[in-house]
Amino acid sequence: LNENCYIDNIEESERKERDVVLCAVNRRADVINHDRLVSLEGKEYEYEARIEGDFKGKVLSPELLKLKVGAQVMITKNDNEHDIYRNGDVCVVEQCGLSSIKVRRKFDSKQITIKRDIWESIEYKLEGGKIEEEVVGTYEQFPLMLCWAFSVHKAQGMTLPSICIDIDRKESFASGQVYVALTRMTKIRGENGSNEGLTLNKKLYPSMIIVDEEVVDYYKNIEDKLI
Repeated sequence: LNENCYIDNIEESERKERDVVLCAVNRRADVINHDRLVSLEGKEYEYEARIEGDFKGKVLSPELLKLKVGAQVMITKNDNEHDIYRNGDVCVVEQCGLSSIKVRRKFDSKQITIKRDIWESIEYKLEGGKIEEEVVGTYEQFPLMLCWAFSVHKAQGMTLPSICIDIDRKESFASGQVYVALTRMTKIRGENGSNEGLTLNKKLYPSMIIVDEEVVDYYKNIEDKLI
């Protein structure tokens, strides 16, 4: 992987086209996103979330969403009404309005209009022998987040066409962290002539691959029973 994917072996023109940088910690991703946003010319738009009641959910779209035309963003919620877009779609902002934001999806170049969406905090109560739902809080925001970079933790469950892993020896701290990062894409850069896939901003070392000892013990127990 280091020989084929380490970023020093990739032309500068290719580096600028990498889709998403995966970082070990949020603060590193925040710095990359901030710097890339500031580097864009044009007006910066701010969109504040509207929070009501006792909302306790976790939402990737920030309370204060800052955007510019040309910003790389990721959609953070499925379009359950029209099924036009899905959580994890990577896009580029083309127009910022008061009630809608127009983006162009990268994998198929389709322009999509994004409007505010609502997340709900729900509590369940037993009423008359039945379980009833009660909405106790809501979070309303455009389902977008800057995504030149984000943490490996936030990337869990996603499949991305092209990523650059930016983790060094000191930052790799959790079991399975590097594994999660490596398995977010479907191919290695250059495979079948593609310019997409995996690149490494820093070299990977065996010491960075941390395995949960409970998992090791579990498989050892299975092997013992099979023998």
